[in-house]
Amino acid sequence: MWNSVKILLILAIAQSAQGQDERALRELFSGDLIKPESVQKPNPTHFRVQSPMYQVDLNGDHRAESFVVEKQDGEDWLHVHDYFGKKIFSYQFQANAALSEIYRLKIMQLSPTVKLVAIHFFEGVNKYIELNANARLYFLTIENNDLETLSIYRGPAYWEEHDDGRDHYRKRIYHLTSLDLRNSGENDLLVRFKNISSAYRFLGNGKWISL
Repeated sequence: MWNSVKILLILAIAQSAQGQDERALRELFSGDLIKPESVQKPNPTHFRVQSPMYQVDLNGDHRAESFVVEKQDGEDWLHVHDYFGKKIFSYQFQANAALSEIYRLKIMQLSPTVKLVAIHFFEGVNKYIELNANARLYFLTIENNDLETLSIYRGPAYWEEHDDGRDHYRKRIYHLTSLDLRNSGENDLLVRFKNISSAYRFLGNGKWISL
């Protein structure tokens, strides 16, 4: 008797599984089983301001590329466009407080094959209890006149101001220069304030080291 009951249960389970498989196949071929993937919508931009296009020939082909500085919902961006106006590179800077901005670009030649754009970025000012403000250098490089090698390195601070509101005030302005320290035909970058200095060397492929 028990064996007969077990056989009936096995047959019932098999028929149920077969029925589910058939329904799944019908839904698959009809398209009912394929559920559309949920698409996450990007967050809308509430505030955006862009600078004009600042044109400069980055790759030496006598056709100007363009820099565009953008403020987007409190974020600071730099975009590079090619000769045809297509955006080919973007970078977001790290701000520390309010009033941050990109305010200067300086083009330098590190070697016959490496061009540098020194980007001066004010990271913002914080006036809560104490005043703290600083600016930082970013190094944008292009190698062998190839726009696909564009890369940015977050460099040192070059301007600092601190005031505790009592008896301590400090302000430092560093100066950026380039110098061939190895007599190799390749310049290193020096950032100096009085007797304080730091040096940076480009290694290629977007990589830097602090000396």
